[in-house]
Amino acid sequence: TNPGVIGKFVWNGAELVKDDEFIVDAGVGRGGYSHGTNGDYVYAAGTGVAPRAVSLVGGSTIAGAGLTSPDVSEADLNSVMLIDYIKVDGEGYIAAGPAFTNGLYYLFRVDGSGRVRLLTQFGPLGNNANGNNTGGVIFDSAKGYLYLMDTNNAIVAIDIIAVIMHYQK
Repeated sequence: TNPGVIGKFVWNGAELVKDDEFIVDAGVGRGGYSHGTNGDYVYAAGTGVAPRAVSLVGGSTIAGAGLTSPDVSEADLNSVMLIDYIKVDGEGYIAAGPAFTNGLYYLFRVDGSGRVRLLTQFGPLGNNANGNNTGGVIFDSAKGYLYLMDTNNAIVAIDIIAVIMHYQK
């Protein structure tokens, strides 16, 4: 999406077919998109642009997607490359990272109005340079884990249900 275009593809039972194309700000989704959806929205991240929700119906974006927090600087959030979304017991959660600025991953809770609140952060996952800010952020809803990978460093599996339960106290 460096030129600011997102292509939407659908599976027709035999192949992927381009269904639509959306014009967005340059860099939106450059890092990646969430596997999980929040209604008609996926979440997009890319270094240099604030993480945001992108509509699968029309392509509109919500700047920041509410991903602001007094506990996380704007520069750190604007430097995350990967993002994912999951629902646990009807509540939405976003994981994003690694932040290029500090190597941290962030876990947010999404309330019913779409606002987010930082629950906790993880990392950094090592001391080796990750010059391209690559890795992985994947929720596994079937097993209840969050997998984080920071290239040249580590892969970790976090019992996300236990983390969420801890912060609900």
